[in-house]
Amino acid sequence: MRRENIIHLSTLFQYLRLKKGIFVHIEILPFRVVRVSDQDDLNKVAKLRYDAYARHLPQFAQTLASPEPADYDDDNLVLLVVTKNTNTPLATMRIHTNHKKSLPLEQATKLADSMSSSTLTEAVRFCVTATPGLAGNLARNVLFKAYFLACIHYCTEWMVICARSPLHRLYLKLLFNDISPDGVSIALPYADNIAHRVLAQQITQFEPLWYAAKHPLYNFIFRTHHPDILIFG
Repeated sequence: MRRENIIHLSTLFQYLRLKKGIFVHIEILPFRVVRVSDQDDLNKVAKLRYDAYARHLPQFAQTLASPEPADYDDDNLVLLVVTKNTNTPLATMRIHTNHKKSLPLEQATKLADSMSSSTLTEAVRFCVTATPGLAGNLARNVLFKAYFLACIHYCTEWMVICARSPLHRLYLKLLFNDISPDGVSIALPYADNIAHRVLAQQITQFEPLWYAAKHPLYNFIFRTHHPDILIFG
């Protein structure tokens, strides 16, 4: 990674506190985002995955009823959103980096040379429970922020995520770019060979892009500190 990007990532939030008079305030959430570290939490993750996928892909959901080998890999980061009052799981994702091995996506397709030579982070098994009202949306937004913070922590240059159509539109609204090879969806072996769009964005581009677009989540991501995101101690 280029030194100027490392410096930018490591000082991103200090920079934001000064830029354009931005003030970072604190918001307490009704739930916590934790790094999964024991079998009990992994079982909760598997149950949440199963419930989420069973709604639309029941056969694939059966393969997710138990934790996967990748969940036990210390190079990966499994996140879980749980309520504070009942410890109920609400959302989860697993994060891979290509620091030591290729991403699941890189094992399924060839990326552009400009990306394959960069440090990448891929989020997989992004699941949110079918919670009515705003709770499910808030859990999804908090988990996305946790993914963003993980990318900063790992000093990766690109955030990557794959999504089925029309779910990929959620990430287009987050100003990801659709980089699907040849502009078409690809079958992912680690997602039951279901066709997915490939979406990515450079980590250093999110803040200026969101600021220029007046994105509705800009304050949530960049102006607000969430002490309940407890993924790195």
